[in-house]
Amino acid sequence: RKTMKTRKVYLLKDEAFTAAQTKTVDINVRDPISSIDIIVRMTNGAAMTEASVVKPHDEFTKIEIIDGSDVIVSASMKELQSLNVAELGTLPSMELTLETSAVQCEQCSIHFGKEKNDPEHYLEPGNFKNLQMKITNTFTTAAATSWAATGHAISVVANIIEEGAQPSRGFLMTKEIYAHTAVDGGIETIDLPRDFPYRLIMIEAFKTSNSPLLTIEKIKLSCDADKYVPYDIDSRDLILENRAMLRILTQTLKKR
Repeated sequence: RKTMKTRKVYLLKDEAFTAAQTKTVDINVRDPISSIDIIVRMTNGAAMTEASVVKPHDEFTKIEIIDGSDVIVSASMKELQSLNVAELGTLPSMELTLETSAVQCEQCSIHFGKEKNDPEHYLEPGNFKNLQMKITNTFTTAAATSWAATGHAISVVANIIEEGAQPSRGFLMTKEIYAHTAVDGGIETIDLPRDFPYRLIMIEAFKTSNSPLLTIEKIKLSCDADKYVPYDIDSRDLILENRAMLRILTQTLKKR
């Protein structure tokens, strides 16, 4: 593999926010981009406690990269963090604390290649007309038990391949393609888009105080009316496979 020279460029640096908004960031670099890091810092209210279940990732419901009507990336911060685990085998950077007026910091990354600096798979901004990132947060009202009124900021860092990029073999996209509310005893059928090959499929089964096993019992992937069935497996056994591949993860939360 050729030696690569990389550099980091701020697309957005410590941009403050105090209310719900969608922030548009122009991706105005020309060199190949291997990945983009989104870094969020939020300041605790005066009475943030263990009962305050909100975290910075809860406030960022959609992170998109678009070119006009073409959507290249579309997922929540929490979904991107989960994908980062599958890509890197570890949690992205998280500094979580409940201390009064302390700053919590979380990160997620968008990887356009199979690894942090993939010399063959990367995003080429010059191939697009109006490449932009849109970051949507839902922060509404400051409260002593959650967030302070001020002291919240977003930074966006592009990891650029300065030298050593090999002929491009394309890039990886990330999109949430379906969302629904589960019902008791229901079977949900999802038609997957067929315009691109898949690298992986993530399934989020979230319910407060409940294991995903209580939300999803079985997962089946069917092709050509069951002519080929790659997966027909209980979720408990699929989770065991995921644990063997990715290990048990540990998240640290600092308390007063």
